[in-house]
Amino acid sequence: MSTAVPDTIKSDFARLAVIGLAAGPLTFPLQVPWLTGLVVACVTAFLTVDLFARGRLSWPISFTASIFVLSVMVMIGTVTTPAPHLTAPKAYSLFLGLAVMVTVDRVVRTRRRLWIAAAVCVAVGIAAATAGSLSATWQWKFSGLGELAQSMPRGLQDLPGADGGVNTNALGAAVLLVLPGFTALLVGAFKSRIASDAGVGRTELLILRLLAGPLAVAMLFVLLLSQSRSAWFALLGSAGIFVGLVSRWMAALVGGVAAVVLAGTMVFGLDYVTSSVELSVRRLGIAGEHFRIQPEERLKIWKLALSELQSSPIQGVGLGAFRQTVRHQLSAEEPAPVHAHNVFIQTALDVGLVGLAAYCTVIAIGLTAAWSTFVHAEPTIGWIAIGMGGNILAIHIFGLVDAVALGAKLGGLLWASLGVVMAARHLGIQTPTGDRLCQ
Repeated sequence: MSTAVPDTIKSDFARLAVIGLAAGPLTFPLQVPWLTGLVVACVTAFLTVDLFARGRLSWPISFTASIFVLSVMVMIGTVTTPAPHLTAPKAYSLFLGLAVMVTVDRVVRTRRRLWIAAAVCVAVGIAAATAGSLSATWQWKFSGLGELAQSMPRGLQDLPGADGGVNTNALGAAVLLVLPGFTALLVGAFKSRIASDAGVGRTELLILRLLAGPLAVAMLFVLLLSQSRSAWFALLGSAGIFVGLVSRWMAALVGGVAAVVLAGTMVFGLDYVTSSVELSVRRLGIAGEHFRIQPEERLKIWKLALSELQSSPIQGVGLGAFRQTVRHQLSAEEPAPVHAHNVFIQTALDVGLVGLAAYCTVIAIGLTAAWSTFVHAEPTIGWIAIGMGGNILAIHIFGLVDAVALGAKLGGLLWASLGVVMAARHLGIQTPTGDRLCQ
């Protein structure tokens, strides 16, 4: 009996070490291709042996089945894609994200570890947003910030895979993948019972309380500077949905505001409404061009993407290959869109309609697990679950008019958030407290 705990700690350390060593080659697979292939084989073997030795995963069978179907469709698309140089790196990155998700589920078995896992996700997200801020293409939004970015060392300006600079919309997406979870950690940190419930020490709790507020404000500031309308809409939408679910009065208020905005848009037209907002903002002395929404460009891209999907609806065209396969529909002068500017259309293009169904099932189960855990589990676990679920919700509202596509490096935060949600769900089942909303 005395060796059980040390053996468990050793196996958990081995899991984390394997993922840590694999992260570099899988994140930048084109640097040493043969090493990346070897890493994939080793990680697959390790996770397979681990699952057979330690028992099945703690999440629902439907979740496991959906992940399996999605993985199969990714492999089929990778083999049949007309653009392997675009598909392979994304497939490796997606593999890393799934491996991280599985590892989080295997390692997180206590409330303290759940807090640590959530904090690590937040820290990685903040680091990604910070690095993206230093490499962002600010010159297209603010000339002063653009000049400041150009004065940075070249290593900060030219992040691998950034293709000359991080798009500010992608920077907004990075903030969306961290801010809801960060906010939940901040709320949880100020709960009176949190230290005793989570096993978090007083020093750790004090550090979190001191740093969380300023860092959350800094992330909000980066989101505002990004001038990403889709990211702003996603943050407001996810916050409105969350507040509406928690409070019936706020649900009525949020629903009323949404109904007024929708009715105004239908009566006067999207262009008229957003033009009025632009004019009002300009009167306040703020540049308002980014408040005006003209959907023609998005509609054109969606039409191109759906036309491309019709040629391969079952298996798709392969991860990231849309930018190459769509070329035949464009003139020589027209730039090819990087993605379909809708995460669901893009996923269908990447892995086909079968893969899209599997992906939607994964996300739906994750969001349901987050909400159910928040309602029924103790506050320590519930706040972490709803915060990480908020990351997932926000990035998919963002994905209605933009996309963090499968295999994007930023997508690793999505899979890590899903892993934390599923770990919280498992812990919540073990320590239920009843329906919190009815207490």
